[in-house]
Amino acid sequence: MSKPKTLTDVPARSHVHIEGFTPDTSHELRERLLAYGLIPGQHIRVLAQKPVTVLQIEHTELALEKVLAVCVLVSRLA
Repeated sequence: MSKPKTLTDVPARSHVHIEGFTPDTSHELRERLLAYGLIPGQHIRVLAQKPVTVLQIEHTELALEKVLAVCVLVSRLA
């Protein structure tokens, strides 16, 4: 099985499935990510990676700094 990927590991224009959060993600960061709509099971699109990770969640675009993006575990959709 391959190493879990985080949001920072996938290229722009990728569609991904949120698997969860890295084990070392603090409760505070986990709550913030959930409030942003980054919920395990959610399908999102990565729009850009530089200068920050930009996501599309349904009809909303969200920009995440690297400290947050590296906490989200994802798998790529076909």
